[in-house]
Amino acid sequence: MGATGNATYTTANGAAYAIEKVIRTDFKSLWDHAHPLLAKLQTGANFNKGGQIKGLTLILPVQFDDMATPVDGSAANNFTALTPAANQGDTQASYIFTRYHGAFWIDPDEMKLLMNGERGNFLGARKKQIMQSYRKAASGDIAAAALSARANLLGLRYLLSTSNSPGGISQGGSNTYWDAVVSTTGGTFAISDVDNAMDTINRKGRSKVDLLLLSNNATVNIFGKVRDNVANLQRITNGDTTAKFGFSDFIYRDADCALDPDLGDALSTTGGFMALSTDSFYWMGDPMNMSVKVRDLQGTGAVEYYYEAWVCLANDDPGVNAFYSAYTA
Repeated sequence: MGATGNATYTTANGAAYAIEKVIRTDFKSLWDHAHPLLAKLQTGANFNKGGQIKGLTLILPVQFDDMATPVDGSAANNFTALTPAANQGDTQASYIFTRYHGAFWIDPDEMKLLMNGERGNFLGARKKQIMQSYRKAASGDIAAAALSARANLLGLRYLLSTSNSPGGISQGGSNTYWDAVVSTTGGTFAISDVDNAMDTINRKGRSKVDLLLLSNNATVNIFGKVRDNVANLQRITNGDTTAKFGFSDFIYRDADCALDPDLGDALSTTGGFMALSTDSFYWMGDPMNMSVKVRDLQGTGAVEYYYEAWVCLANDDPGVNAFYSAYTA
């Protein structure tokens, strides 16, 4: 099922938390969408948009050049014909759908207890356990540096590079339009680095940064550093002898700021952040909890609950996204 994701918070820990806190309701948090990027896509305008599915591949049209004869003003006010010219710049990016699957089984003795109501809502608990396992695998894949493949979603650290070929289109070549904004200078983090990344993307005029993924690990806490830079602008509300300090969620320059522990784990002993324009991303396929099959295991009396999802994360413009890494403090 791809990468194992966050090394500190295990599936068991996450599932235990789910059972303890939200057993009576479905998830209403970011885990529901596996990763902050997917949560942004699924709650915004970019869910299942555009593209053409061919077999198990998502194909996105891309334009690299201006028209052979660009649009221009004309001094003529009569029927002066334009000179015919061939189209140019047409290409396409292709991304493979990923298959996630998992299952749990209910033994005959558990079936008996279930019918007698002696186990409470343990079916709900097991569903949340397998959903947490899916979240962990998918989120880890997204934070990884792997190419989109059947076994893993597109890794953002693969996409945001100057040497890889996301969608089959080479970065670092003549198509500079396609190249992501990347910095590996690192050193000591400064909020001006975030500003520089956002300004570099926004000035291109093709999109606007609306999501910041910020790493956090035992060595460097980029999320905390960005929060501290925003904190001096906070308002303190006093009422009924209560003073409120700090933010649980915050926005910087109209971009949602999300802590990404999987990115922190992937970077290990250094820190980094990603400035993303989510309208350049595509998310298509079946959510894990929509593809469930229940079947008897022949000759055992047991029942299998099998879950499967075919999903695809794709991007049609890496150039409006940035990855700054190698921070040591």
